Amino acid sequence: MKKTFILSVLILLTQFYISCKSEQKQIENVETNDSNPVFNENLEQPPLVLQNKEGIKMEITFFAKEDEVAVKMLMYEQIWILDSKGLNDKGNPIFSTQDFMWELFPDMKSGQLTDESGNSSVFFQVIN
Repeated sequence: MKKTFILSVLILLTQFYISCKSEQKQIENVETNDSNPVFNENLEQPPLVLQNKEGIKMEITFFAKEDEVAVKMLMYEQIWILDSKGLNDKGNPIFSTQDFMWELFPDMKSGQLTDESGNSSVFFQVIN
């Protein structure tokens, strides 16, 4: 009984030590500049290819722009950068430029694109 207790304590201490080591490695991977953490990784998500029911395709990429999330939209061989504008009344994230507004749906893989004239279309992820 005493051996089992000692073995259990040793296992717990070993797990604690290993977890502290991994946390230390994560902290070492962070560089600080003016007390703001900077991570050495690409802050751009893989692009999503979307299509509406008319067959129009577009590609959206979420990326970090300063301290906000922005959307790079490629459509009609042109790129637009849409800035974050907060949430709509449904709680969905909104991104926009002067030309377009993108409402991201809760599944994070579809949304509604509205142009400057108020015409809107729903886009869904294209699955290859």
